[in-house]
Amino acid sequence: MATFQSILEAHLKAEKADCKEVILDRQKFPPNVDFSPLATLPNLEYLSCSLCGITSLETLPVLPKLTKLELNDNRIVSGLEHIARACPALKDLSLSGNRVRSLEEVSKLIPLAELEALDLLGNPVSDQAAYRKQCFEKFAHLKFLDRMDRDGKDMDDLEEAADEEEEEEEEDAEAEGLIDDTPLPGDGAPEEAAVCGGAEEGADEPSDGAKEGDEEQEEQEEGEGEGEGEGEGEGEGEGEGEADDAQHTGQKHERDGQAEEAEGGEERKAPRREDEVKPGDE
Repeated sequence: MATFQSILEAHLKAEKADCKEVILDRQKFPPNVDFSPLATLPNLEYLSCSLCGITSLETLPVLPKLTKLELNDNRIVSGLEHIARACPALKDLSLSGNRVRSLEEVSKLIPLAELEALDLLGNPVSDQAAYRKQCFEKFAHLKFLDRMDRDGKDMDDLEEAADEEEEEEEEDAEAEGLIDDTPLPGDGAPEEAAVCGGAEEGADEPSDGAKEGDEEQEEQEEGEGEGEGEGEGEGEGEGEGEADDAQHTGQKHERDGQAEEAEGGEERKAPRREDEVKPGDE
């Protein structure tokens, strides 16, 4: 017969250090099975050994991260304290179809402070009159017993409804995120364009104060231009007039001088017949 270790290693789907889930349902375990090889799986979170003929849990090693354990349809009568010792983080324990008979045996699971779901359906203890009431009183964090809550509502239905509500909340959150983060067509971009356009217009078109300053400067430049033009015109006219007067005066003096020279020449050339005395007349 195969040992538990060989069965375990044959069903491992990941490296031992990374293994979080082991399902060994319907495997034929040897009598007084040794569960110690499970200690090589430090990160194990889920273990299922249903329909394996288990009678004792004494060799169960400490599994610090195990949160869900299923040992359904075995031959377990006692020894539930080994589960409490080995699985301190356990939240979901299923022992349906076993042979647990007393509430005293069930009370050995009380040290499981985080236990939220306990399934003992099909065990003789579940037929006792005060069974449900005492279990909910003994386990402070227990939410579901035999897959029913305190009010008798089915665990599967409640979990399904909770999952649907969570999905709806996630969808609403995603929708709100899209509305908040993603600008709709026509939003955001036109405002940016308007800002950019305003900046360009402002750059091309001066402000009122700048316009007034430019107009005053233009008027001043025009006035200076007119003054310079008039001054240049007057200066040029006066200069030309003085040049003309000087030229006329020079020409007049030249003509007068020529006339005087001509008269003097004539006077020198004209004979003095009346006053002249020829030699021999005397």
